[in-house]
Amino acid sequence: MLFPNDEALRNQNYGINVAKLELSKADERSEKWLSPQSESLEPSLSTRKITTLLIDAPSDADFKKIRTERMKRGCIAGQVLTSLYLMDRFKWEEPSLHKAIYVTEKFGKKTKYSDGSKLPAESKIKEYWKEYKSVAHFWAALELNGSYTFVSDKYDCFSDKGFTQFLQVAAGIYDFGIEFIPKRARPRKPILDAEECWVLDSSIRPVELQSDIKPDNLINILKKYKAPKTVI
Repeated sequence: MLFPNDEALRNQNYGINVAKLELSKADERSEKWLSPQSESLEPSLSTRKITTLLIDAPSDADFKKIRTERMKRGCIAGQVLTSLYLMDRFKWEEPSLHKAIYVTEKFGKKTKYSDGSKLPAESKIKEYWKEYKSVAHFWAALELNGSYTFVSDKYDCFSDKGFTQFLQVAAGIYDFGIEFIPKRARPRKPILDAEECWVLDSSIRPVELQSDIKPDNLINILKKYKAPKTVI
């Protein structure tokens, strides 16, 4: 989720987390999927491989900063896709990527990231969307949980308590994304590209939002929307 287009950082992040889990030897691990065999390294990643990844990786402090920055980008992509998803679910007139980016930008002017920094302007929102749309369904599932709770504690989305539900919601949003084509989109293609997206195992049953509670914040922002001269 954090490094969809950066294999080197993705592997280093994996190696760091596996090493931490192996060193901790904790009875319960909050991110078991990183080390599915629990007490031993995954066969495809030997101790030598993990050591190499750790040697080449940035310092722990630097990697924390990198993760924080990448998390911000993923959150933005998730907000864009969530806005589209909710527009469609609640039958808003002509849901579009332009409207979703508009909502994300306007929402950002009234809120901040958890570290106090401001959300980005439109140009950066577009950039982050393009960079993270291959995993945007995962980020959108996290975003959606804030308004339409399927896991009571957001951190449980990554534990045995809520991981399955999280994946099911992400799968439902993915199904929406690879099928939904905005009415005025040129060329005519879905919001998400199935050939580029990170997909889930076929055993994960997709679920869709079923709610009569309207997204008032989204609707209030959309009421002020004016269409641009070009479409995306």
